[in-house]
Formats: sequence, structure tokens, C-alpha cells
Amino acid sequence: MDGNVRFRNHISIVAERMGKGFWVVLALLVGGSLQNLNEVMELTEMGRKAGSGALLGMLGALLLLILLAVWQMIIWARTYISIDGTTLVIERNTLNRKKNTIGIGNISNVNTEQNLFEMLIGTCKIKIDTNSLSTADSTDVKIVLKKKEAEEFCRYIAQIMEDPAGRNAQKSRETTAVSGEQAVERMDLTEVHGSVEEVLRDETGAALGAMLIHGFYQASLMSVLVVVVCIAGAVMTAVESLGQGNIGKSLAELLIGGVVVAFVFLSAIWDIIKGFIQYYDFKVRRRDDKLYISYGLLKKISYTVPVDKINALKLTQSFQGRLTGRCMAEIINVGMGDNQEEKKSFLLLYDKKEKNEERIEELLPEFSGVMRQETERQPGTVWGIWLIWGVIWILLTAGGAGVAGLIWEEYRIWIIAAEILIIAVTGIALVCRYRTAGLGIGEEFLLISQGYMGRRFLAIRFGKIQYLQLKQNFLAKRWRIQKGTVHLLASASDRDQKIPYFRETVSEQLKTYILEHE
Repeated sequence: MDGNVRFRNHISIVAERMGKGFWVVLALLVGGSLQNLNEVMELTEMGRKAGSGALLGMLGALLLLILLAVWQMIIWARTYISIDGTTLVIERNTLNRKKNTIGIGNISNVNTEQNLFEMLIGTCKIKIDTNSLSTADSTDVKIVLKKKEAEEFCRYIAQIMEDPAGRNAQKSRETTAVSGEQAVERMDLTEVHGSVEEVLRDETGAALGAMLIHGFYQASLMSVLVVVVCIAGAVMTAVESLGQGNIGKSLAELLIGGVVVAFVFLSAIWDIIKGFIQYYDFKVRRRDDKLYISYGLLKKISYTVPVDKINALKLTQSFQGRLTGRCMAEIINVGMGDNQEEKKSFLLLYDKKEKNEERIEELLPEFSGVMRQETERQPGTVWGIWLIWGVIWILLTAGGAGVAGLIWEEYRIWIIAAEILIIAVTGIALVCRYRTAGLGIGEEFLLISQGYMGRRFLAIRFGKIQYLQLKQNFLAKRWRIQKGTVHLLASASDRDQKIPYFRETVSEQLKTYILEHE
């Protein structure tokens, strides 16, 4: 930049900050007034109290909305963004003064986002996250600019991240407040890389078939079982009614059963369609030391992630994916998946393990080979701990079932069946967990495997582990086994990663590797 250039967000941020409630209340007010215009006018002319009260209430609500809009306008007018050397500054000069200063070198990723409203008016939201544990669950900075200006701004930030020393030498002599477009014009973009859109222009997006396959494999096993049970129940009911010769009743029951099945089926289909819309045209490419990721139909999202900010690689297999040898890949770093609607920080969609392994070696050679590494199962002595707690669990549930059987004698057989089912499911779950969970230690990574019917495999860089916490109860101490938790710099859902039971002798090796990579 030629000096310190301060600029504001695009004014459309006022409408976005007012939120959906503003538009809902406004629509209700306008719609209600138009539909009952004659009644309101008659009541007002007649001077009735009811009419006056209704009109005053509407005017009060409208005045409140106007005041909120004015307040948001003041916030917008008094909020400035500037770049001073290698520092991004967001300053709000209202009654509650705030100044947020962020070192650009600490930025973990920059992403852009467009919802339908922003697509219509041609703006774009920039989200910036930093390597900060205190703000890992939320976006640190949100800036709204015109789409072209947003792309240039992101490119300029990327340039500073790559050459912080050169930017430190730039000293500001004059500070001027300008528009976002003028600010972009003053940015020195002589050595920038392309925007996410330019980088991914020649990249082929995920095809319709790939998206549908991904939707099927990410669906939970429970959803599939519910659909199957509903269909089987509807068929059995219809067959039973037809066997009794009551055609009218059987048709009615079939219709009701069909409605229930259709509702459940459409709910499952919607889960697939929702994922398809959210991750439509999914693209990912690596250029130099950055990953460029883009996806979305109704809400377009683009990420630029420096590779050195990636803390871990997560490979997930659902039950059906595990049966067919398919998996999907996600990355864990600060900012990816910290919003409720962005819980999946995709790197690769569901595909054959061999194909995804090739793609990982292409996109993240730093993690190459992790898919071929094996984890060691939990020690066999873990069954002793599980069986002791299992016996306590069975005694508690059996006692509850016995009391319930005495109270509801007519349902005693069903209560006993439920207790047997609980014991069987618990036993199957423990067997599945024993066969799935494990721990591995590579030269650069800590490998953790978790799951029951499905499987989640996590490769964590030793240098990215914030700290390690180990636990031992009296039984584990007796049998010389431990479990623990590793803490990462990530959003709340990925911050704490559980380590299953492992041999006590491994803990010293684990501590040594963590200290060596600090």
C-alpha cells in the first residue's frame, strides 16, 4: 500500500447484520397492513381505542426497526479496516470502542463466502482465522467487499503472508479513509498468486455421481436401518390385513404405512440432497504451499489454507464405507469447520482408499504414507476393565428391568427382551471397539484409530500437539495400561482427541517424540 489506507465494509453489511428477524418482522408489518388497510383506516377515522392501539403498536415496532437500522449504520460508518505493514487492524469508534489487531503471519486460513443475497448484489464475505486457541470456535474477522475487491484483498493478504519481512519495511506516512475499491487500487499486487477462483478454473469439480455416492456413504447406518424397518413393517401390516380379508382396512393401513415410509425416506433423501447442495462442484488443488478449496451451490465457499497451518489429517469410514473399502478425508486446522453450517472441513470426498491415497500424496505429500501405516490394537487386558464395568452396568440395568417387570407384569416378556437386547448390543459394541480402536507412532505423526461400526483414523503432526494428558485408574495401573487425550489448536469439535488404551511403556516414547518436535 502507499501509506496506511483505511476502508470500510460494503454498506450491504448493514442489511446482513440486521439478520433474518428484521426481514420477517418487516414483511409481517407490511403484509398485515396491506391486507387490513381498510380496517385500519376505518378504525383510525372512528377513533376507536382498539384501532389506535393497533396502529401505535405497528408504529412502535417500525420505529424500533428504524432505530436498529440507524445504529447499524453508525457502526458501519465508524468501523474501519486497515493494513499496517504486517498487521491487520479493525477499529470500531462507537460508544463501545474496540480495536482488533492481528498479525498477518498468525493467520491460519482465509476463506470467502457468498450467500444468495451476496450473489444478487455482487458482494463477498471474507473470513479470516488465526492460530489462537481462545478464538478457535469462531471466525476472528469478517469483512464484506465487492467480489472483485474481496479477491484482490485476499491475494494481497496472501502476498504479505509469504513476504512478511519485505512488508515490515513499508512504513506509513499518511492515513486516509477511502472506499474498498480505492483501497484495493492502492495495494501493491506485483507478485501475487491467483485467487481461489483463478487457481481452480481448470480444475474439474465433483461430478453428480460422485456427490450422490458421497451422500450414500456418509449416511448413518441408523438411518438406513430405520428405512428398512419402516418398509418391512408396512409390508407385513398389509399382508396381515389382506390375509384377514379386509381389503378396505388393508388399503387404508397400506396408505398410512406408505405415508410414514415416504416421510422417513424423503428425510433420508434430503440429507443426501442437502450435502449435494452444500458441497456442489467441490474442487481442491494445491499450488506451492497452499491448498485452494471451493464448493457450494446456494452458498459458495472458498478456502485458502497454508499447508504449514494444517494440524492433522482425518480419514473417515462409515459402516458401508468400511465394508466397500471407501473413505473420505478432512483436514484439521484453526478456522476449518468452526461454524455450525461448516462442520465438515472436506479435503476429499468418499472414494476408493487407493484413489484417495494417491490424491493425498498429490495434495499433501507431507502426510503421504499415513494411510499405509497400521495402528496397534488396545492391549488384551483392556477386556478386564471393560468386563468389570460391564458387570456393574448389567446389574444396574437388570435391577431396573426387574422393578419394571414387577410394576408392569403384562409387559414383563418385553422388558426381559429389552434387557437381553441391551446386553447383546453392549457386547457387540465392545467387540467392534476392540477391533477398531488403536494407536500408532510414526516418525512424524501420532496415529489414532477410533470407532465402532465405522472407523475414524487421525494422523496428527507431533509438532502441532499443544499438550498431552494421560490417565490411569487403579485397574489400568494394575495392568500397566494407559489412555489419554491430545489437545490441538482447532475448533471445539476437533480440539480434544481421545487416545484409546495402550501399553504403559509406549507413553515414554510418545513423550519423547512430542518434545523432539517442539
